[in-house]
Amino acid sequence: RGEPHVLTTEPGDEYPLTWSPDGQYLLFTRRRLHGDGRSEAYGYGMADLATDSSWTFTRLESRERPVARWAPDGTQIALTADVRGEPEVFVVDFDRGDVRDLSLHAAWDGEPAWSPDGARLAFVSRRDGAAAQLYSVRRDGLDLHRISQSGTDERTPVWLTADVIAFAASGDLWASDGLGRTRIRITERGDVSAVVAVLGTEHRWIDSIGIGRELPTVSPGQVVRLMADAVDPEGRPVDLRLLPLHWVIGDPALGRIEQPTWLRILGIGSTSVIANLAGWRSDTMDLISVPLFVERLEPTFVEDWSAGVRADRWRTFGTPQPRTRTSGAPDGGGVFVNDGDEFFASGAVSVVPFPVVDGIVVEFDARLRFTRKLHQSFVVALHLDALPDSVLEANRPPPFVELRIVGPAGDRPDTLAVIIDGQREHLPMPDGLGLWHRYAVQVGPDGTVELLVDDRMFWRSRPRIQVSRDAAAFLLIGGQSFETELELGPLRAYRGVKFRLPELATPER
Repeated sequence: RGEPHVLTTEPGDEYPLTWSPDGQYLLFTRRRLHGDGRSEAYGYGMADLATDSSWTFTRLESRERPVARWAPDGTQIALTADVRGEPEVFVVDFDRGDVRDLSLHAAWDGEPAWSPDGARLAFVSRRDGAAAQLYSVRRDGLDLHRISQSGTDERTPVWLTADVIAFAASGDLWASDGLGRTRIRITERGDVSAVVAVLGTEHRWIDSIGIGRELPTVSPGQVVRLMADAVDPEGRPVDLRLLPLHWVIGDPALGRIEQPTWLRILGIGSTSVIANLAGWRSDTMDLISVPLFVERLEPTFVEDWSAGVRADRWRTFGTPQPRTRTSGAPDGGGVFVNDGDEFFASGAVSVVPFPVVDGIVVEFDARLRFTRKLHQSFVVALHLDALPDSVLEANRPPPFVELRIVGPAGDRPDTLAVIIDGQREHLPMPDGLGLWHRYAVQVGPDGTVELLVDDRMFWRSRPRIQVSRDAAAFLLIGGQSFETELELGPLRAYRGVKFRLPELATPER
């Protein structure tokens, strides 16, 4: 076990920043008070473990705790310092002490990160607005690129490869290529605040790329997650999430790529979808888009809220309790408002369950006028078990199907998720949430879950739910609508399958 070793003896608080690649030198920062005795400044010192000496590395200072990164070749250090009133990114030569301002801007710049080959630096800047965005520049200060255009704070960049940068944004881990053309969300946890380091990176040769061929028949309006896999020459899988994989649609009139891995279907017909990773073997899949058939089913349950929340139909929960208006929805119906505040969700659960085995459709009108405040969400869920009163307000058991829409708040974007047996699928947002739309959640007899918007297919799962023949589901509606109204209009439930896509065999290529 090693013994502590004192590197510096100067008075004041000192904090380590970055080690040299060979481990001999440590750049540290020293905090001191200005002459007024109130404001702080951070300076830079260097310690040499071989000689037990330390010295002032540069005269640059920072009013906030600085960030510094040593170049991979050990010749330069990227660090932050104040010159124009806000932190900027500088590169300082280790031997000569020459200083170069890389950011050259009066706005806040920080969090520099070297590419693995030392040719470029990524950093974060607020120069184009209030949100911190990612930029990249050559180590000589030329060839500046803005990597992100998200409008939300993106922080702590770390290079994974010479072409891919990881960063934290909206509570998750993301990755982007060095030019910002492709970006993916790696985690969906919501609790990621920073990227610290990359450990154990393994680079393997890619032998082939394949597209998942279980893609169902599609229909205009639908969004489809594109999936591909790759293997190395030994047949072992290679993770493509951090590589610049590009998707190409043969006929742009039939579909377009939205976000790195989502395809939105625009028309009817057939075309090809190509997964392309420059320099590697690509794969092609045929895609068929067909019209959606709507069956004429009679609803087994109708609620238009004209009589309020009827006790023989619904059990309400939450603080404050949900409320209704007798008019204001499309087709002359009333409106249900869940009305949950910042402490509890509120809503209602059906008194009588609905049979599931032959298929079930829950169709409703909704207008979701989110206001970028916290505690705004909309939920429609199906529970196979009755919910006791004690769990309605909090800690309710997981449903077997749930549609959850959460409004934007601060830097966090709005999210749409379908949750099936505890597995969450994040989807692109439908257009115009603040307007009235007709939504439908359909569970087919084969376990396929589908989301429809305005009688058009929006998303479709692969078969996955297993239910017994006597299964029945209780319907839950609710959420939180703190400082806004998230309105649910007339609601209808159907037994069977109302929306159908013809299942066509994929043509041979």
